[in-house]
Order: sequence, then structure tokens, then C-alpha cells
Amino acid sequence: MGRDAADVVRSGRDGPRPRLIPARDGRDPEPRPRNDRSADIRARPSHGRHRGHDHRSSERRVRADRRTGELRGGEPVIWLQYAVFGLGVGAIFALLAVGIVLVYRATGMLNFAHASIATAAAYVNFTLLERVQWMPVGLALAITIAFGALLGIAIRKFVFGPIAGASQVVKLIVSFGLAGVLQGAVGLIWSRIGTPTLPGHSLFSMTRGIKVGNAIIPSQRIALLVIGAAVALGLTVLLKRTEFGMRVRALAQNPLAARLAGVDVRRVHSAVWAIAGATAALAGVLIIPFGVLTPLSLSGFQIKSLAAALVGGFASLPAALAGGLGLGVVQEMLVGAPAPLNGLRSVLATGLVIVLLFARIERRFVSEQEARALEGDERTLAGKWKPVPLGSPRAWLAGAAVLGLVVFGLSGFWAFVAGRTLIYALLGLSLVVLTGWSGQVSLMPGTFAGIGAALAWILGTKLGFPMPLVLPLAALATIPIAGIVGVAALRLRPLYLAVATVAFAGLFEETLFVQHWFANGGNAMSVPRPRWIAGDHVFGLIVVLIVGATFAATAAFGRTRTGRALRMARDNERAAASAGVNATKYRLIGFALSAAYAGLAGALLAYLLGTFSMATFGFLVLSLTVFGLATVGGIRTPVGALVGAFIVVYLSEVFRASASVQDWVFTGTGAAIIAVMAYSPDGIAGMLARFKRRSRVVEPPVVEAFELAEASGGR
Repeated sequence: MGRDAADVVRSGRDGPRPRLIPARDGRDPEPRPRNDRSADIRARPSHGRHRGHDHRSSERRVRADRRTGELRGGEPVIWLQYAVFGLGVGAIFALLAVGIVLVYRATGMLNFAHASIATAAAYVNFTLLERVQWMPVGLALAITIAFGALLGIAIRKFVFGPIAGASQVVKLIVSFGLAGVLQGAVGLIWSRIGTPTLPGHSLFSMTRGIKVGNAIIPSQRIALLVIGAAVALGLTVLLKRTEFGMRVRALAQNPLAARLAGVDVRRVHSAVWAIAGATAALAGVLIIPFGVLTPLSLSGFQIKSLAAALVGGFASLPAALAGGLGLGVVQEMLVGAPAPLNGLRSVLATGLVIVLLFARIERRFVSEQEARALEGDERTLAGKWKPVPLGSPRAWLAGAAVLGLVVFGLSGFWAFVAGRTLIYALLGLSLVVLTGWSGQVSLMPGTFAGIGAALAWILGTKLGFPMPLVLPLAALATIPIAGIVGVAALRLRPLYLAVATVAFAGLFEETLFVQHWFANGGNAMSVPRPRWIAGDHVFGLIVVLIVGATFAATAAFGRTRTGRALRMARDNERAAASAGVNATKYRLIGFALSAAYAGLAGALLAYLLGTFSMATFGFLVLSLTVFGLATVGGIRTPVGALVGAFIVVYLSEVFRASASVQDWVFTGTGAAIIAVMAYSPDGIAGMLARFKRRSRVVEPPVVEAFELAEASGGR
């Protein structure tokens, strides 16, 4: 093992294969060693056609293979090697899941940036081995684990320290911002271009193994399994048998009593974050030899590690280990399964998350006592929000008229940019209605926008419907889909609702968005504009009129009984229920209205771009960007959606000349989310409103019971 392995990679020749093991054709959906001679890699012929997505380098496309029939005969050697490879990948899922569970048990927060920490550590380890020629692999591992631990401590102190008393939902939002910062920073420092890794970067031998019959079990897979099990079981003993573990459990069960007993909360939480960062770094190091390294290499592992953590209810480390290993084995066994079973591989993790969430609706993910303690020490997001203006409908219409004149004075390029800005503002408005007014965190605006864009292609291009008919149909068609998702998801607590929407978004991307009849199989689609609005200036004016009218209608809706009841249920659900307001009903209304706005925005974006693919509407590409712009601008007011869209789109144009424009957007948006949630949860719009101290219409932060009854109309 060493750096001479690079010569083997450059030669491009495969090593000898054991008997009965066919050659590979196509690329595997998980990162693989570029020239791994071990039998388990060569034993993995491609299965039926499965399409991945551009935003996940770890989910690359797999071609159909005529040799699939050989696997369906049930060759024991092949299936054993599938299982062993699954145990290796599952051990990485388990390592990430262990860190997620540990942080959740100690602090009550769900860290959605855990895989991003692993990615940063992987780049550090790769750089040490690549740039420092004398660096031993073991020393590089130790330095990387120390880096992960220090990064975890820094995250606790500087990112989550200022919001220590905030709700779980606020902390989840901040973790989204942290993920953007880490991914963007990695791209800026190391470049977004994929970096091929070499067998010499592996901690363990890639060629040695144990022979079991006709199969060779690689030592690397065995080592991954042993490491994952040792870490999970070691941390279990640490939590149950040591004084430190007793302090962690005391803080989880009764924070106030633990403080009175002299437990240093900051020190304990720092230690927990250090351990979690170290386990994430270890997972990042172990994944390095599996293929091309990019800032988004491990993004696909986040939802899979969440699924593994959910197996143990975010409470049991051994259960998280078992969940990760089981998920890895089943995922790899499905590679050789006959169609259509092999298609389940792409939706296994997201489907498991959804099933586990809804299976535990009536149960908490930690003990009742711990859940009450964690929630009792929090301030709600609504409690920190200040009154912000909604804007009058007349003001929005007047602003749209002025903006229309401005668009005609711009060049063709900037008229196009103005149209894109307003469409992003409309997407942000969908989150204002859902998150800002009804208090439900959703990461599906990009998904509903993708549905609207695909419907524009079907109705406008394939069926020949005129654009004035396509736009409302695209908006209305998303409502029943939102209703189905909402009826199921709104039964969950807000934190797990956010996780469920992430899983639903992934499920749609892996199923509906790759269908030929719906999205041209994920390939490029063309939606030409009508001749009378083919120019960017005229189409920009159409976008101004539509978006301006939508904002004006939303401002008017906010003053209706339904709009007030929607916000009242957010502020105090119990008081709203006592006054006869059906919170679930109004939240479903908010969910449906939000989806309609996103569907309309997606159809408009399809006409604006002309040619697009569903990768444009991916979760990491669009949903997090929209959530970031709405949060930064001010998620409680339509003004915030417009302000946030202007900032995000303008920044992307400023850095467009740079090859790292996406990294700058990720980093800037993520950092802004962290700062806004810590110091001004109502965003830039709220800051401006407080600074000017002149709001014509102010939303009351507390609503009296008689107002609730009036808003609900006695229903």
C-alpha cells in the first residue's frame, strides 16, 4: 500500500478476477475505488436502468447490463459479496448516524450538516496525503479526527451557542445554513471539480482479503464493519457507564436540576460536539477511497444516516448501528434483484425515513421526560418574532407598475435577470405563507416548482395549450399533491415535519422526476415562449404583472379571516383551539396555497429558461436556496421574499464570472441564515421595519381570544 498505487490507476488495467465473477459495465451509484482489484467490486454488474441526479455525485447513473440475468440465478458467491459490500457502506451510514443521535440526545437538536462536516474532514485528509509527501496514512487520520473534533467545538460555540435557548426548529434551520457554509467553503478552498482519489489514500489494504469458498472478502470491508461497531458500542458504554455519560443523560432528562447539581452545560455540550465531529471526520476518511471527491460527495449520505438514526428513534446508538448496517446490506442486495425490485434501491432510504416517521407519530423519539425537559427550556421562534408590515395590495400593484417601467429600460440580459429575481421571490412567497404564517417548515418548494415546470412542458409543448391556460393549470395541479403530503405530514411535530418534507422531496426526485412521460426521463425539456412575448423585455413585463398581482392578493389574503386564523394558530395553537379554530384545517390551506405559488413559479421559470432539466429543481439546488432567501429577507412578510430574492440573485450575478459562483451563493446564504436566526429572526425586512419605525399595517404578535373566534367565524 502506498503512493505507487497511482501507477496502477494510470495503467487503466483490471486485475485478475476470481472465477464466476463477470466484468463491470457502467458506473455504480455509490462512490467506488477507481481500480479496486478486490472481488467484491468486480462482482457488481450493473442492474436495470436507474437514473440519478446531477446534484449527487454519490448517486451516479447506472446503465442496464445484459449480465443481470446471471445474478438472478441466485449464485451464492455473488450474493455474499453484495452483502459484504453493503456492510462496508452501511458502516459509514452508521458512523454518521451515531453522531446525529449523540447530538440529539444531548442537546435536543437535529444536525442536518453532519454529512457536510464529514466532507470537510475528507478534504483535509486528502490534502494531507496528497500535498505532504512524507505524511503517513495513520498520522493523517489522527490529524483529521482532531480537526473534526475542533470543528465540532467551534460549531457549538459560534453557531449554536448564540441560539442555545431557541426551539428545535430554529436550530434545524441554522443547521441548514451551516451545511451551506461548509459545502460552499469546501468548494471555494478546494474547487468544486471532482478530485479522483487513489488506493494509496486508503487506510486499509484494497487488495488483501479473506477467501470464503469462491468469494474473497476484502479486508477493507471487514475493517469498516469493525470500526463502525466499535465506535457505536464504545460510545454506548461511555454514555451508560461513565461520569461523563451520567452528566449527558442528566442534562437530557432535567436540564435545570443538572445545572443546580453543578453540571457545566457548555463543557458537556462541547465534549458531545467534539465526539460527533470526530465520528463524522472518521466517516469522511473511510469514504475517501471509494471514488471522486466533491463538495457534495456525501450529501446523499445525510438522508441515509438520518434513516439509520430513526431506526433507534434518535435515542439508541446500537440501534443506529444496526440500522446503518441493515440499510447498507439491503441497498446493495437490491443491485442484483430482478426488475422492478432493483428500482427500489434509489428510494430505499427516503422511503424508510417516511415510514419510520409516521410509524412513531404517537410516540416521541426520546423518553417523555427528556422530551418535555428539552422543549421546556426553549423559546419558540414565534416568540422572538417582532411585528412586521404585510404591505397593502395597492402598494404592491403600484410597485409592480413602477417595476414594469424599469424592466423596459434595462438591457435584454438584465431584463432576464429581473424576471428570474421575481420568480424566485414568488418561490419565497410560498414559504412566507407556509412557514412564516402557519409555522410549518417545509423543504419542498423546489419540488412543487419542478412539478409546475414539468406540467408546463406537458401542457404547453406536448399538448399545445396556450400559456395563459398552462400557468393556472400548473398552479392548481400541485394542490392535490400538496394535500396528500400535507394530510400525512401535518400530523408530525414541526421538527419531524421538516425531516419528512426532505424525505418527500427526495422521493419525488427519485421517482416522478425521472419518468419519461412526466419529465422526459430527467433529460432536457423545451418550453418555448409564445411569439408575442418571445423577447426578454416583454416576458419580463408579464412576470412583473403576474408576480405583482400574486403579492397583492397575498397581502389582501393576510387581512381576511382565514389569513388571520392561519397566523393565530401559529402563535398559540391551544388558544386557537379553545376559540374554535381548527389548526389542522388552516395549516392544510397554507400548505396548498404554498404549493400553488411554487407550481406557478416553476411554470414561469420553465418559460423563462426555455430549455431546462429537472436537475434545476433539485432539493440541494433550489429548495435550500429558496429557504435561505426567504429566511434572510424575512420569512414573515411578503417584503422579505422580495428582498431575499434580490440579494441572492444579485449575488449570483456578481460572482457569475467566477467559476465558484454556486459556492459563493451557498456560503453567503448559509452565513446569512445563521446570523439572521441568531440576531434577527424576522430578517432584513423586519430590521428595516424597526429601523424606520413606520409601518402602516402591523401584525399583532399576540391575538386575543375574541379575535380568534372572529377570524374563525365560529368554526
